Amino acid sequence: AGWIHAVDSRALGILAMELGAGRRSKDDVLDLGVGIRLHRNVGDSVKAGDTLFTVYAKQDAEIPVERYLGALSLQAQPTSRTPWLLDTVE
Repeated sequence: AGWIHAVDSRALGILAMELGAGRRSKDDVLDLGVGIRLHRNVGDSVKAGDTLFTVYAKQDAEIPVERYLGALSLQAQPTSRTPWLLDTVE
């Protein structure tokens, strides 16, 4: 339980690639049916039992739960949300 302070998007990208959503080499074939949906964002409060991710994968895929949870930085105190769009260039 706590607040999400950071999400390691690179780690999630690697996990998605390992499921088949990305290529490790140019010869790899993409599986368009796999992916990861993140249900919580930085600044959100979470508690035990909350759904954090939905992982779309083949039935026999290995899902290393601890690696998914390791992509989130949880802290006991709240954090402020920063805007995802900082500026526009015209």
